[in-house]
Amino acid sequence: MMSAHKMNNFSWDVCFQFMAVFYHVILSFVIPMILLLIFVLIWPLLLMYAIWLLYDWESPQRGGHASKWWQTMSIHRYFVQYFPVRLHTTTEFAKEKNYLIAAHPHGIMSMGAYANFCTNGTNVMDKFPGMKIRICTLVGHLCTPFRREWAMLHGLVNCSRESLHYLLDESRNKGSVVVLVVGGAEEALEARPGHNILTLRHRKGFVKVALQTGAQLVPMYSFGENNLFYQARNPKGSSLRKAQSFFKKMTGVSPALYYGSFFFWPRQVPIDTVIGTPIDVKRTANPSEEQINDLHRKYISRLIDLFESNKTKFGLREYDHLIIE
Repeated sequence: MMSAHKMNNFSWDVCFQFMAVFYHVILSFVIPMILLLIFVLIWPLLLMYAIWLLYDWESPQRGGHASKWWQTMSIHRYFVQYFPVRLHTTTEFAKEKNYLIAAHPHGIMSMGAYANFCTNGTNVMDKFPGMKIRICTLVGHLCTPFRREWAMLHGLVNCSRESLHYLLDESRNKGSVVVLVVGGAEEALEARPGHNILTLRHRKGFVKVALQTGAQLVPMYSFGENNLFYQARNPKGSSLRKAQSFFKKMTGVSPALYYGSFFFWPRQVPIDTVIGTPIDVKRTANPSEEQINDLHRKYISRLIDLFESNKTKFGLREYDHLIIE
């Protein structure tokens, strides 16, 4: 029988886990709004923030302001324990090289990529010792006052081509690790339990960036990512899907209709993120279409191999396969 002491410790662990999820999933949106309201009421503070923005405007595409202290706070360990999130690597990463990690699937919130690389909850800093780790997000996520600073503290940066080149250009930086969720908003509309559908067939921009910068290209798959939330049925051609696609085209954001355990609260299911073996890329300032296509095909082949060799370890069945659109 479990002792009262152990039960008490277990209860506190669960409490801290829920607090951590609340911080990451809910407060990341709420706190900036509260701060903005306070600053509007106290206008001199808003003026000071505007001056700061003028000074710091380029930071999201210049590596941001990641804080090791912030990323290693204890709250992040409770956050990854809630699901739990686990990080698996298949090789060691050399400090003198740069890596562009293509993350799949997008899911609703890209929780696997976020938990592993915006925090040190899974000891990612031990996997990439002494290296500069950044994760890319939509420009719009870095335009909201105060949420912008909160995001950069966690290592989030602009996903623009300029930002990627700044971080990955081997003539400027060594030891950069940049995570890009390739499928984006379109792939989020396919995120639901039991689905392994990727928007990748015509996504070649990340391959071109790898060639232009000489960064090693690395496949990564988070098993369980699509199990965190349920989503309203939206098959292609349906009225809902057409409306979502139109909104995405106008704003860049996909308005997925989803719910978890309770409204927007994610389900407590494991996420196992597996990082594959890097593909060595020779720097080519002006890659041809053929070079881009060749590397793209090689990348897809490596990603499928990664998925197939790990799927049964993490809850999928032998007949589950990736669908690449």
